[in-house]
Amino acid sequence: GTTVQLNSTTGLIGTDVFGDNIRIADCRVLNLKAPGAYAAEVPVGIRVATGSDYISITGTKVEAFLNSVASVGYGILAEGASVDLVVDGCQVSGAYQGIATTAGTNVNISGTTVRDVDIGISLKGAGNTVTGSTVTASTTRGVTGISVEGVDTTITGCNVASARNVFAGETPVGIDISSTNTRVSNCIVRGWRNSAGSLGAGIKTSVGASQITVDTTSISLCWSGFLSVSAVGASEVTLSGCTFRSLDQDAVYFDNSNQVKVCDCTFTEVGTGDAVYVANANDIEVTGCKIFGDSTVVRGIHLEGADTGANRMRRFVVSGNNISEVTGDGIFLEGYVQ
Repeated sequence: GTTVQLNSTTGLIGTDVFGDNIRIADCRVLNLKAPGAYAAEVPVGIRVATGSDYISITGTKVEAFLNSVASVGYGILAEGASVDLVVDGCQVSGAYQGIATTAGTNVNISGTTVRDVDIGISLKGAGNTVTGSTVTASTTRGVTGISVEGVDTTITGCNVASARNVFAGETPVGIDISSTNTRVSNCIVRGWRNSAGSLGAGIKTSVGASQITVDTTSISLCWSGFLSVSAVGASEVTLSGCTFRSLDQDAVYFDNSNQVKVCDCTFTEVGTGDAVYVANANDIEVTGCKIFGDSTVVRGIHLEGADTGANRMRRFVVSGNNISEVTGDGIFLEGYVQ
């Protein structure tokens, strides 16, 4: 493999890719310029130019592409509508964003390790997948593990972790979803908490998110487990066969979200909140869950509606759940629940 080493005074772009059907294999791309030595420049390890299709990057190490002054920099960046980019068996470290796509289609990231980053993987475009990969945030700068803004995204068998303890008001999120048709399956999400600011979530949705499935995934040591809070919450969300453990606040929290299913999930050591909280929503199912409280869990399942037509809770099913050792109510229906 080839080694590309940028010097400590002018380091900016490691490798620029223009054209189709190009393979980068078993290389090392290293930047020696200090993160604080930049102005507004954007350092990039490997840049795939707009319109460059069928690019393969395998077995390659990309290191130290961070401008800490302007909070920018990418390990691997796919610009524009690149099609069929493959990143396999790579190691990316010391960047602001580890791997990012701006409008890519059918981007496939597999068996790759991303560490010491502010944002691990950022996906825009459509039909993108992340499989069998590990994202570990920087212990001093890390904010987001995987950001999903593109439609039809699948994240499978990934480990998304943070060990950062000190924050300056940021909200750390393991997987942040603001798109349509996203599936998270068989993942481990842990450590996303800003305990001083009472902020953070293992998985969080933003305005416009819909058709989300999270199954057989473990979420632990986060402030909240699954969080959907906005004026227009996520819709058509299914949480199935997941495990929520050692959380500071509510394990599952939905507000203004419709068509929500929480089924066959297990909750242990939930913090000073509810295992499942849903407010101002319609078409809700909470079934087959096991909720094991401790001295801090307030309620097992908490459904709440407000005194307005749009916010009254309608059409809900709570069935077949096993709830034990909570300090308050096992099932609590509050306000206007019809």
